[in-house]
This record gives sequence, C-alpha cells and structure tokens, in this order.
Amino acid sequence: MRKTRRSVLEWLLLTTVEVQTFEDAWEPIVWYNKRWGIEIFHRTRKDGGCKAEELPLGTGDRFAVLLALGIVFAWRIYYRVKIGKEVPCLPCTSFFEIDEGRALVACSKSRPPTALPTT
Repeated sequence: MRKTRRSVLEWLLLTTVEVQTFEDAWEPIVWYNKRWGIEIFHRTRKDGGCKAEELPLGTGDRFAVLLALGIVFAWRIYYRVKIGKEVPCLPCTSFFEIDEGRALVACSKSRPPTALPTT
C-alpha cells in the first residue's frame, strides 16, 4: 500500500478587530462559527417556508409587518429543525400549540388534518 502525503490546511480569518492576545484572536473565530446558523436562518426566511421575496409588499407598513412575521416564522422553523436533528422524537406539541400544528399540517397537505402529528 502506497502512503500518500497529506497536505497541511492553512486557515486565515481576516478581521478588523484588534488582536493582542490569544483570547482576542479567539473571539472573531467564535463569531465566525455562528455564521452558518445565521446563513441558514436568512435562507429559511428568504427561500424556505417563508418565501419572503414572493410576498406582495405594497406599502412600508405592510413591509414592516411582513418582515416582522417572517423573522418570527423563520426563527421557529430554524429552531425546530435544529432541535429536531438533536432530539428527533420530540412531539409536535413541544413547539406548537394544537391549533398551530393543525394549521401547519393543513398548509402542507392542502387539507384539514384529521389528527395532530406526534412528530
């Protein structure tokens, strides 16, 4: 069996934050580590269940309301997906009221639910 030489990966994070100590250098890394979750949140708001770019805006007031609702919906979807991956057996009622769960099922299946899903 032939041994292959592994290449070394160098990773460089550019920042405008002044760095004097290891702790100073670590802080932007912690911030950057949260970036992926933020990207997923905004993708959910824009393209996922919320479809923000397809909403009829019309006026500034309507835009503000739709933006606020979209943020809440996107956060709840993101949170549910994240927790669902970590604890997949949680019931639907851990995250939604019974009427909310029924509304979600009705929207996703285009018909009223006969029973609330358990997951």
